[in-house]
Amino acid sequence: MDKKEFEMKTLIVLASLFLTLSAMAETNNLAESYVGIGAVIGYGEENDGFLRILRVAKDSSSDNAGLHSFDTIQNINGLRTDEMTLEEAVSMLRGPEGTIVTLIVKSITNASTCEVALVRQLFSDTSQIDWKNEILSTYQLPDSTNIIVTIKEI
Repeated sequence: MDKKEFEMKTLIVLASLFLTLSAMAETNNLAESYVGIGAVIGYGEENDGFLRILRVAKDSSSDNAGLHSFDTIQNINGLRTDEMTLEEAVSMLRGPEGTIVTLIVKSITNASTCEVALVRQLFSDTSQIDWKNEILSTYQLPDSTNIIVTIKEI
């Protein structure tokens, strides 16, 4: 492994650790109950202004839609997330139980963008939420410029 490859892998690991620790801290700050999409959001290390999914609750509407930690939320109900505050985004993701919020999400694993309609659901005891623990892995094949990104639940 050359120095550049080592530095890249180290950066990915540090970014993954930062997001994991940030998500855990944010998860601990949730209210006792709330209505939302079953995801913790925040800013990623890319510094592009878009919000990231930091953590996903198992069996939530976010999980059922195939969303993962590290995915980018580009749009909420037609509004760009790089033009809103985190508080505004959280307010838009929460709302009356059973109502729908529409997101444009860019996948970290394949860079595809898709629109998902999520039903807001009640989380009555946030201390009992079963959060997915996902880790981001990257690798590059020898003699290739392609970087392969995968997410695994641990």
